[in-house]
Amino acid sequence: MPALPGPPLAYAGIWVAQYSSYAPFGTTTLVVYGIGVVIISVVDYLLPMWATRISGGTPQGARGAMIGTVVGMFVPIPFALFLGAFIGAVMGELSAGKSQREAVIAGAAAFIGFVAGSLMKLFFCVWLGLHLLVSLIF
Repeated sequence: MPALPGPPLAYAGIWVAQYSSYAPFGTTTLVVYGIGVVIISVVDYLLPMWATRISGGTPQGARGAMIGTVVGMFVPIPFALFLGAFIGAVMGELSAGKSQREAVIAGAAAFIGFVAGSLMKLFFCVWLGLHLLVSLIF
C-alpha cells in the first residue's frame, strides 16, 4: 500500500531481526540501510514536485503536486493517492495562469514522479526483504 511508509517499516523489520538474534546484521549494514530509508523517504515526497518543475511547471504547480500527494493519502476514494499529485499539479498550474495543455503536461510529469518514487520504495523494500530472508536462511 503506497500510503504506508514501506521503507521505515521494512527497516524496523531488519532491527527486529537484529535484536531477536535470528539474523544478525553488522553495524555498517544497519547504518547504510538507515541512511537509505531517510533518503528514499525524502526523495519520494519530492519527486512529484521536481518532475513538475522539470516539465516546465511553475512553483504553484510544484506546490500543488506536493499538496495533492499528501491529500491523496487521506482521501478514501479509490486511486486518490495516485491521482493526487496529478490533480494538485494541474490545479496549481491553472491557478498560475497556464493553459490547460501546459497544466496537464505538468500534471502528467507529477504523476510520473509519484510512480517513480513508489517504484523506488518498492525496490528498496524488496531488497531489504531479500537481505533479511537470505540472513534467516544462511
